[in-house]
Amino acid sequence: MLAWATRAVVLGLSVSLFLHVFGSIVLGSIIVGQRGVAQGRADEGVGTTVSVSPVETLAESAPATAAARSGGLPQAVASLIDDAPPIDLSALVSLENSSTSLSDAADLGFGDLAGGLDGGGGASGTSFFGLQARGSRFAYVVDTSGSMLDDRIERLRVELVQSIDALDSNADFYVVRYSNEASALGQMRKWVDATPQGKSWAGRNVRQLRASGGTQPITGFRLIQGLAPKPDAVFFMTDGSFPPSMATDILRIQQTLDAPVHCITFGAEDSTGLMRRIASESGGQYRHVAGGS
Repeated sequence: MLAWATRAVVLGLSVSLFLHVFGSIVLGSIIVGQRGVAQGRADEGVGTTVSVSPVETLAESAPATAAARSGGLPQAVASLIDDAPPIDLSALVSLENSSTSLSDAADLGFGDLAGGLDGGGGASGTSFFGLQARGSRFAYVVDTSGSMLDDRIERLRVELVQSIDALDSNADFYVVRYSNEASALGQMRKWVDATPQGKSWAGRNVRQLRASGGTQPITGFRLIQGLAPKPDAVFFMTDGSFPPSMATDILRIQQTLDAPVHCITFGAEDSTGLMRRIASESGGQYRHVAGGS
């Protein structure tokens, strides 16, 4: 029993001695490395920056540790060191020197982290007459024919302003009003940025919308067909009726846009069937909104 206790004490003292020696060697290596860095700065002159990697310092201390291990440590401690699994310092250095980008992180399965660091920037959305759509470029094709008089045209103004105000500042919008002919809001020929200035501009021009004429929505779609880049979503509203052949023409234009057309019938339901068809074949949604006289 006494012999066992003696061996245990000797082993404990040996392990303690090893830990102290190992810590001293590593600390000494770091201090020497730092002194070398300071001397290097003095030799190279003011303004030179020298960077010493903690991993490299640890790697440089490994041979010294091995030498100390073979220089007279107790056999029991040496056996413990020899039986320990090796540390792959080259892998640590490789990791420290890596320059993985956020896009690489997404490929490695860190898409949420990369997106969070990147600040989001994904597609946003808005709604119009209760229909939700996602994207960053929204085109509005709205009916301002004679049947949209009084409270109907006022409801249209309110819905347009609310929809545009809900857009993120990095989105774009384009409004086309149609009756017998079509024209862009404010005679604009390109996308309008949904910045506070762009939204204020839209509010002023939307208040100028007036109702008159017939219902020829194809003229509005021909205008947005020329937009570049193409819209991510189209809102199409009417309170009147138009021939089935015009629905076919609208769908032909939609194929060149490659964007869903979200259709709203407002007040009258004369065009419900055609609007449902356009929404369905374009990948959009349909909604009827009651209101107006």
